[in-house]
Amino acid sequence: MTSIVAERKQYSIVLLGDFNPLMFQPEWFGRNDVISMEDVEFARNPNNSLQTIIVPAFTLFRTSQLSVKVEPDRFQILAEKEPWITVKDFVKKTFEKLGGLTIRAYGFNYSAHYRFNGVSEMHAFADKLTPKLYWKTLLGNDVTGDDRKGGLLSLQMFQSKENNEGYVTVLLQDSRHVKPGIFLTCNDHVSISEDDSSAEIVMEKIENTFDISFANMARIQNDLITETMKDE
Repeated sequence: MTSIVAERKQYSIVLLGDFNPLMFQPEWFGRNDVISMEDVEFARNPNNSLQTIIVPAFTLFRTSQLSVKVEPDRFQILAEKEPWITVKDFVKKTFEKLGGLTIRAYGFNYSAHYRFNGVSEMHAFADKLTPKLYWKTLLGNDVTGDDRKGGLLSLQMFQSKENNEGYVTVLLQDSRHVKPGIFLTCNDHVSISEDDSSAEIVMEKIENTFDISFANMARIQNDLITETMKDE
C-alpha cells in the first residue's frame, strides 16, 4: 500500500447563474444567518491575509472557515479545513433565501496535493502515466534520472455522464506547495435542465449528491495513485 496521502485538501461548490456581486457582502450573509456576526467581523478585519473586496465585477472575502467569491455569472464557496460540510451548509442557507433565482449548472470540486517519498518515486509515477518513449523529439535523451530537465507538467482526463447530465474531469499538475509532489483536482459538473433550474430544486440536488460526489472524487484520486504505484 502506498504511503502517499492527500495534503492541503480543498472542497468547493460553484454555481453558474446570474448574480449581483454587490449584494453578497459579508453583512448580508450575517443578517440572513448564513454566517455568524463574528465571521462578518473576521471578513472585515484589515489584517486578514485575504482582504475583502466588493466591486461591481466581483465580491471576494474570507471567513474563519471559508472563502467566498461572487461574480455576475459565478458563485463559488471554498473550504480548506474541516468540517467540509460547511461548504454545503453555506450554499444551502444562502439560496434558501433566494429560492427564485435560476441556476444553470453547478459543480463540486475536490483538490489535494500529494507528497512523494523522493524525486525518484515521483518520476517513476509520472513515467507510468506518460511514457517518455514517444517524446524523443522534444526531450531527446533527457528522460531518466532525478536531475532531468523535462517531463510531465500537466495531464487532464474527461468522462461524460449518462443522459448529458454533466461530466467529471481530473487535472494533474506539478505541485507548487508540496515538493516533490503533484496536485490533483477533480470537477464534478452537473448540467441543469430548464425545468429544474430553480434554486430550490438545485439545493435539493446538492443535498442529495454532496457526500457521494466528494467520496467518488477522493476515490478517483486515491485509485490513480495506488494503481500507478502498485509495483513500486
